[in-house]
Amino acid sequence: MLNQKSKILIAGMLTVATVMGGSGIKSEAGMLKDMNSKETVSIQTIDTSSQPDITKRFGEMNFLSQSEKQRLIDEKNAVKPYYNKIDSLEKEIRKISDNIMKDAKEILKEYDSIYWANMTLWMKLDSEVPETPYDKLPSNTERIKTSKVLTKSEKEILKNDAKRLDEIDAEIQKYYDKVEKATATLGKQIDIEYEKIEAINQKNSDIWQKIHKNMDGK
Repeated sequence: MLNQKSKILIAGMLTVATVMGGSGIKSEAGMLKDMNSKETVSIQTIDTSSQPDITKRFGEMNFLSQSEKQRLIDEKNAVKPYYNKIDSLEKEIRKISDNIMKDAKEILKEYDSIYWANMTLWMKLDSEVPETPYDKLPSNTERIKTSKVLTKSEKEILKNDAKRLDEIDAEIQKYYDKVEKATATLGKQIDIEYEKIEAINQKNSDIWQKIHKNMDGK
């Protein structure tokens, strides 16, 4: 599983790719779709630090005692400084990412033009759920060859583009590696801030379990 730093890093790179090259690098876009929003530290908690009406929402949870509601309000206030620090670190990471990835503008445009020429077929290929983790996916050429959703004629169309796209993927990966190296220290700082938040959340884990049970109708 990617840690929070990795999610921020990759999401930042998608932002740069989108600004510079439209919706190119479709394979990355597919993976990043669910990473672009801030994720909570634990699946049993909710980031309440930036929700102005959350105190009112707590008050409407009749299944919680007044003491439990107050504990959640105290938690909201306690985690806010750490989320603010994370937001600041995220901005620094994106600034560094933008600066590095701007040099990939032309190659991203090339990828974009190749992809869009046969966008419907690439989307059809990307609709296949891979049986391997994203970072272990085979090349575009191999994916086309083993695809079960593409017809023989469709494979012939895409394989002509696949070789160049694989070459571009390799070039773009070099930029990603530079970003990861340049933001490693900031990423570690973010991990530390999330550990602090998690420690605070854990103190109210019993309440969050009660909330999720109620939300799930259990």
